[in-house]
Amino acid sequence: MKIKKNYVILLHGILKSSKHMKKIEKYLEQSDYTVINISYDYKKSISDIADYVYSKVCATIKNSEDEQEEINFVTHSLGGLIVRELLNKYKLNNLEKVIQIAPPNHGSEVASFLKDNYFYKKYCGIAGQELVKDNSGIMNKLGAVNYELGVIAGNKSNIFGNFLISDINDGRVSTMSTKVEEMKDYIELDLAHNELVKSTKIFEKIELFLRYGYFEEKSKDETRAIKEFKGSKEVMEHYSGLEEEEWYGEGTQELALKGKFSPDTDKNFRNTSNGNKVASHKTIKEIKMGGLDDEL
Repeated sequence: MKIKKNYVILLHGILKSSKHMKKIEKYLEQSDYTVINISYDYKKSISDIADYVYSKVCATIKNSEDEQEEINFVTHSLGGLIVRELLNKYKLNNLEKVIQIAPPNHGSEVASFLKDNYFYKKYCGIAGQELVKDNSGIMNKLGAVNYELGVIAGNKSNIFGNFLISDINDGRVSTMSTKVEEMKDYIELDLAHNELVKSTKIFEKIELFLRYGYFEEKSKDETRAIKEFKGSKEVMEHYSGLEEEEWYGEGTQELALKGKFSPDTDKNFRNTSNGNKVASHKTIKEIKMGGLDDEL
C-alpha cells in the first residue's frame, strides 16, 4: 500500500533565498508535511523562474493521477506571482492549496518607484521590472485563479512604505495589492513584509488553511470537520461504540473525542490539560479531512 504524501512547495521572494523560508519549512516538517524549499534566480523573468520551479517539482514529485501525492504551495512576495505563472502554464494533477504571503498581485508601488534606479535594476533583474504597477508588469498576464487560494497580508509599515504607499501596507506591498477576487480566504496580521515568514503568528494560520481552507476557526467548518472525522472508515471501525453526544470539537485545529479510550494504549490520541483526548495532527492528516466548504 502506497503512503500518501502531503507536499508543500516553498517559494521565497526577491533578494532572498530558501533560507528565508526555513522557519516555515521546519514547522511544516514537524507537522508531517514533506517540504520542498526551492531557491531560484530572482533576476530572471517570472516566466523563466516558473519553468525552473516546475522542473524542480516534477523532478521530486511524481506528477501522476494516482492521487498518492498532494501538492501545496506556500509563497512569499515574488514567489506568489511565480506560482500563479506556473499554474497558468502547467497542470499539476494533484494540486490542493496555495497560500500567498504578501503577494504583489496587482504590482508593487516600491518597484514602480525604483524601476529606473541603477542598483534596483542590477540586483532585482527582469523580475524586478515585472513587479511594477503599470501595464508593463506581469500582473495582467497571470490569468484567473482557479484553485484554492489563501492570502496573508501584513499591515505593519515603516517610513519608506508610508511615503510611497497611500493604502495600508507592510512596508513593501499594500494590502489592496495582495487581494484577488477568486481567493477563498484572506487575513491581515500586524507584521512587516519580511517579518511575515519568520513570526510564529503565521505558522498556525498556514497549517489551518492547508488542512481546512480557512485561516481562522469557524463554527460551521468545525461541525463539518467533526462529521467528516466521524464518517471516516478508520475512526468508525475503531470507535464504533461511541454515542453521538460523545463527539465534540475544540476548534478546527483539534478534533476531539470524549471518553471510552485508554491513554496508555491509544497512541493516536493524546491528553489535553482538562483530561480529554484529542486526535493527533498525524492521525487527522492520515484520515484526510480537508476540503471543507461553506455548506454543512
